[in-house]
Amino acid sequence: MKPPPIIHGVSRSEKRAREMEQKFLGSLLGSDIFELSKKIGKSSTKLFNLLKEDKDFQNRNGWSTTVTGKKLSALKGTNIGLFMVNLTAGSMMGPHWNPVATEVAVVMEGRGMVRVVCPSVLNGTGCSEMRFEVEEGDIFAVPRFYPMAQMAFNNETFVFMGFSSSAKKNHPQFFAGQASVLRTLSKDVLATSFNVGNMTMDRLLDSQQESVILGCEY
Repeated sequence: MKPPPIIHGVSRSEKRAREMEQKFLGSLLGSDIFELSKKIGKSSTKLFNLLKEDKDFQNRNGWSTTVTGKKLSALKGTNIGLFMVNLTAGSMMGPHWNPVATEVAVVMEGRGMVRVVCPSVLNGTGCSEMRFEVEEGDIFAVPRFYPMAQMAFNNETFVFMGFSSSAKKNHPQFFAGQASVLRTLSKDVLATSFNVGNMTMDRLLDSQQESVILGCEY
């Protein structure tokens, strides 16, 4: 039986993975952030406008940005980051997975579709793939390693923001587009893994000319 073309690191045990998630939720819902804010004092408290932050990525299909403790003092001493994604009508955040972070997001504007699939390491463990519609006010979460994509409908924008459990060293791995992680692998290895020829593999990798946020009529 051939191993998957991409193998990610896995926690040593289920217990360790749960401890990491509990730590994230404890930091998010507990008193850590607020205690840090108290130390700063009311005199230095000010509003933080996420919309004014520099964009990590932006094209005609939308933009995304992340914020860590380097920019927001309330996050210092934690391993939590903020993120915001704005998808224009008929676009999508390309299929990707987070090697380190779990994400919890709330829809700020519009409606969209979220697709989450089971990572290969959890197949046969009761993990179920999900495809669901969300709208303003809805909250959704995606654990680390779970491939996902968020899609905007053709008639409205889709804006969501939230928290990630690991703001540091989390580099989302994209499947499609010019930023696809598949482009870093040997073409011969890919062709063999997918049981296709090199020319077919070339057409697959070159079929999407955009990166990260892609056009997607839905």
